[in-house]
Amino acid sequence: MRITPTLSRFYTLIFAMMLPVATIAAPPTTSAYITDTQSSSVADQTAQGIGTVNMITCMMAAMRPDALVNQSDYIALVDESKCNASNRDSASNSGSSNAGSTAAQYTVAVVNSSRASNNDPMIGKIWLTEEEGGQAKTIFVHMAASAAPTTANPYGTFRVDYCGKDIGGGACMFNGFLDTSNSGLSFYDQSSQGGNNETTAMTLTVNGTTSGAGKMSIAQTGGGSPVNTTFTFAYNPNYFRRDDGVTDQCFSRDATDAGTGFSVWRYGLYDASSGDRITRNSGFPIDYTYAGTTYHGYLGYYGLWLPQSAMSTIATGSTVQKVTYSNGNATATAYTLVKAGGKLTRYTKGSKTLAGIDKIRFNFWAAANTGPAGLTGYAQGTSYEAYWDNTNLQFVITGYQSCGGNGCNIVSITAVPTTNAYWSSNYTYGLSGWSQALGGEVFIDTANLLSDGSNSAAVVVNYRTQDLVYPSEYASVGTLECITDCPTANGIAALLANSASTPFGATAGNYTPSTTLVDYTLDVTTGELLDTTATAVTTASTSLSGQYQYGIRSGKLFPLTQATTVDAADGAADGHYQAMSVDSLTVYYIWETGPNGWNQFSAAKDSGGNFVAFDPPLQLSFTVPAGAAYGAYAGQSIILQYNGFGDLFGIPGKCVSPVDNSDVSCNTANARYVAEFMIPFDQVTGVVSSGSTNYLVKWLDREIRLAQKPTGDCTTAGLTLPSGITLPTSAGLNDPSNAASAVYIGTQPTVTAAPRVIHGQVQY
Repeated sequence: MRITPTLSRFYTLIFAMMLPVATIAAPPTTSAYITDTQSSSVADQTAQGIGTVNMITCMMAAMRPDALVNQSDYIALVDESKCNASNRDSASNSGSSNAGSTAAQYTVAVVNSSRASNNDPMIGKIWLTEEEGGQAKTIFVHMAASAAPTTANPYGTFRVDYCGKDIGGGACMFNGFLDTSNSGLSFYDQSSQGGNNETTAMTLTVNGTTSGAGKMSIAQTGGGSPVNTTFTFAYNPNYFRRDDGVTDQCFSRDATDAGTGFSVWRYGLYDASSGDRITRNSGFPIDYTYAGTTYHGYLGYYGLWLPQSAMSTIATGSTVQKVTYSNGNATATAYTLVKAGGKLTRYTKGSKTLAGIDKIRFNFWAAANTGPAGLTGYAQGTSYEAYWDNTNLQFVITGYQSCGGNGCNIVSITAVPTTNAYWSSNYTYGLSGWSQALGGEVFIDTANLLSDGSNSAAVVVNYRTQDLVYPSEYASVGTLECITDCPTANGIAALLANSASTPFGATAGNYTPSTTLVDYTLDVTTGELLDTTATAVTTASTSLSGQYQYGIRSGKLFPLTQATTVDAADGAADGHYQAMSVDSLTVYYIWETGPNGWNQFSAAKDSGGNFVAFDPPLQLSFTVPAGAAYGAYAGQSIILQYNGFGDLFGIPGKCVSPVDNSDVSCNTANARYVAEFMIPFDQVTGVVSSGSTNYLVKWLDREIRLAQKPTGDCTTAGLTLPSGITLPTSAGLNDPSNAASAVYIGTQPTVTAAPRVIHGQVQY
């Protein structure tokens, strides 16, 4: 299999946007498992230069103008988180404990797609409205497609012009075009935002479908030292060569090469017998009207999404309309919104053994006063990464967590094997941690681990499944207690005022036995968690950063009725409460709050006053296949979570270099966080299970990272870098928002009908 090195997923998506969607070669069956389209794209360092247009064209593809030609103006909702590569990478790195950070964040677009005749080009006019940081802007897009790809013209013939500007007018903050013909394509983009200026120009010439060459220039000024980078590149059937003026690199185009890397951003889940898609009742589109303006949003398990200008106006008691699509029509049903500034999640115990999590990595909070021998720079309160090595019967520490303005990442260190005596003596109540591969919260009964580790098959490892607690259930939960990491209203205020480093006060990282508990009550009316001052433990501040950028999460909360059990869990009911002892309970709870929809509780009540319950993520077990491609996880059983079609998460991650695609420490500058491996599209090895029910998995959106080879391989193969290529200039720019322009798309039309497309899915 050879890989077309077209610099990013952009090219695949632009074709899907303008032409009928193709399907992969398939066995003689019509099931969705076989016929659903798969998309592969190459991740390369040059992709940094076309990030803006990648995102815009991905969003246009999700609007489906190809499916609604000559059907008047319509509204499309586009999940921007699926089109912004940097957000996608960071969301992957946020882990399943912050899985809500991958929840839908829709951008509203008005689309008009038309074609005068079969001999005329398809014309698309698009008005995208975006809100970020309280600022709203409109992106005006004009596209024209007149020829499909052929062997001689592999990119077809089309042109896209775009301009993004503040609502109300002004100059284009970013302006660009992409133009293709039978000789290749040209791309130009210039942007000026927040004092940063960037210009990107690229020319790609092609020779049929297998060979080509090009040049790209990226110039950046403002916000630091100027950056000017020029890439030249070329490819033939076997290799891709790239030179940035400093380093000349060669890559293989053979997808079967052992050095080729794969990561998948979207998976589908299917019935193992029928091949039908597995859907979840995870949420539904809504309309919300305020002051005469109707906003289109989404309400689901991870909370409420609306444009930022609408979020500040909606509150408990507001009316939202659920939009239902059936028989080619959209109907609306009124519901009453219930909204709280935080949410309560229930964690229910499941069990494995220590031997059963061999080589599966987890993070733990260092509670001991001293670290294990051989671990330099040990700091109590730091989060470390480790795994159990069942071959050598010992824990191995492999990294530590470092947090900053860009979030938290694992910094790799030379592996440090440890003695079992260290864990049984320093973590006598057990070891608490978190593992993406085990579904989230993890507890390991290290107190009963023998010094030689020979009883690893009997040492219990508890993991937890999660579900949302509705206010209607609060009465049965009762008063909640907390031992460690107990947020309060005053603690949150101190954090926001920068007078404290955590919102937890004296309970921060408190893993020593305590004779007192922090009390909370649950307000069944407001849905809030109240501290001892009867104040809601919530914040909607957007200034949270570092380890709190995804929201504030409490320690483990448990009902007052279970306090005696927690007291006795360490072997003696002596009036001391140990945080680790909460893991003895079948159920505990965690409260979280923050400015994002997934940090808050939002739900709808029907006309009878009953909550509309949404499905939590479906917990699935996956046995990782054998083979070098799966690294240390080969043959292991991990836990995955399925939110709905296209949204399967929980695969462990790693960091790679965008320069040469090699594995690097996540603390490396510009490192990208990606999935460590991909689930194969295979009816034997691509199977997951929930209890006794098996499902099939199919990758839908795959990234390919080319295997690096010696530069001499490209030279020997006759692959030379181009010279004399002319780059496009600003003279080719058009402004679709300007009435004097040949690509003027006009004034944005008013559309009152419900959205017809939701991220690529035509609803009616």
